[in-house]
Amino acid sequence: MAHVHAERQTLIDDLRSLDQRAWDSASLCQGWSVRDVFGHITATARMTPPAFAAAMAKAGFRFNRMNDNNIARETAGTTQEQIAFPRSNLLIGGKSRVAAVTLTATGTDWAQGRVQK
Repeated sequence: MAHVHAERQTLIDDLRSLDQRAWDSASLCQGWSVRDVFGHITATARMTPPAFAAAMAKAGFRFNRMNDNNIARETAGTTQEQIAFPRSNLLIGGKSRVAAVTLTATGTDWAQGRVQK
């Protein structure tokens, strides 16, 4: 887990050094700015299974709409407010909400399962 925390800290440090123009520039994710991508990362870090279900219901069970709603919420504040969240949450990670869950990439499909003990 230490390497994950180190990568997240590096990401935060890199984003903190960006000026407003760079923060709002296009990312490699089509249609998303750097700010949007980071909003997606922080929205995902906050997500729990009950929050996911509620967000999906609120979005009419449209995943892209839910994602857009989450990004809009995460990017509503200032750049400094957006970067402040991860210092206390992204660096800790979501271990308790994903303990014993594995995701396996198989080509373009994803499978979810429980870790066997």
